[in-house]
Amino acid sequence: MIQRIQSLYLLVVVISLFLFLFLPLSVFFASYEAVSFRPGAPGAFTDQLAEVSMPWYIYPLYFFLLATLVLSLFTLFQYRNRLFQIRLGKFNMLLHLMIIVLGFLIVDQLRGQMPGYDYSYGAGAVFPLFSLVALFMANRAIKRDEDLVRSADRI
Repeated sequence: MIQRIQSLYLLVVVISLFLFLFLPLSVFFASYEAVSFRPGAPGAFTDQLAEVSMPWYIYPLYFFLLATLVLSLFTLFQYRNRLFQIRLGKFNMLLHLMIIVLGFLIVDQLRGQMPGYDYSYGAGAVFPLFSLVALFMANRAIKRDEDLVRSADRI
């Protein structure tokens, strides 16, 4: 049921994770150039800076992103089983925390490889946090629906 508020929250989660892939997670700049790191295109980042190697944990980041996207879409269509939706939402929050930790670890690793560059976090760093809040709000709305159905069953 797309018209429920938790469905809209879960759609916000999916959209924000897609934006996380394509917006810069961080921007490294020196006096003569600026290079942005996007999780969706790490090869372009390493092509511009030959001395930088991508850390190995970029692959778990992709795995957690894909798992979170699939899990969010799967949770969206499990509207008949609200308790299962809540459990999926809690597991999805754990995966989101892994995405946030890995994202910041990757930026920290890249910062260590580029001592002459200053850095700042880009717009993409906000979207995993934003989607985590939307996921929390979706779980609250699902719980509220479950409480409403249980109170109606008692009557």
